[in-house]
Parts: sequence; C-alpha cells; structure tokens
Amino acid sequence: LNFIWQELVVFVLASSVIWAFERLQQAEAKALVKVQTMDAASKLVQGLLTCICDAVVKLDHELRFVEPCPALSAMLLRDGPLTPGMQLTDLIHPDDRERFLGCLSVSTGSGRGEAGQSSDHTFAGLCHLRLKNSLASVL
Repeated sequence: LNFIWQELVVFVLASSVIWAFERLQQAEAKALVKVQTMDAASKLVQGLLTCICDAVVKLDHELRFVEPCPALSAMLLRDGPLTPGMQLTDLIHPDDRERFLGCLSVSTGSGRGEAGQSSDHTFAGLCHLRLKNSLASVL
C-alpha cells in the first residue's frame, strides 16, 4: 500500500511539472506571435508613411534621432545625414519650437507627459513647422 502511494505522488508531481512546462511553452508561443504581429504592423505603418510623407524620422523619447534620415537631410540641404542623437528641436524654428512641444504635451494622455516623461501612448497628429536648413534659413 505504501508503494502505491509513492507511485501516486511521483505520478502527480511528474504530471504537474509537465503541465507547468506546457503552460510555459504556450505563454512563450503567444508572446512570440504577439511580437511578430507587432513587427509586421510596424513595418506596414512604416511603409505607408514612407509612401505618403516626404521624410519619416524615428525619434527616441527625448526627441533625438534614432537613425539617420537621408530624405530630411536632403530637404534641409545638408551635406551628410542627420546623425543619431541629434535633437529634432534643434532643427525647428525658434518661433515654432514651443508650439511643437505643446502639441506633444497635450493633456489628452497621448504623447509626452509632464516634464518630458514618456507615456504608454503614442502621439500621432499633424503639426506644421518651419525647419532651419544648413544655412540657418527658414524652410
């Protein structure tokens, strides 16, 4: 009788480990599918923006360029690409800079929050700005 209880305990423990491992694999597979779906959606949006807009830039939460943007460099008559780490606000005409930052800090819960803290939401909208070219002329 004692042998049967030992076998039963081993069976229950082994079944529990297998069940937990299967759940872990399912969770990992769901996360992988979610990431792949988000990557595909991001590529579609990037492709759409590239077709519609003259220049599409990728910025970090501090409004610095994440990667070079040759199209914007060409529009601003620059010799080389805008380097990663450069502030977008450095290219904006001073009269438009505050309005641009105001668009990003709208109290609707999108974009940037108080004191430049990034929120969980993504800002999307129109904001017409004047940019400075390589000669500091307004475009």
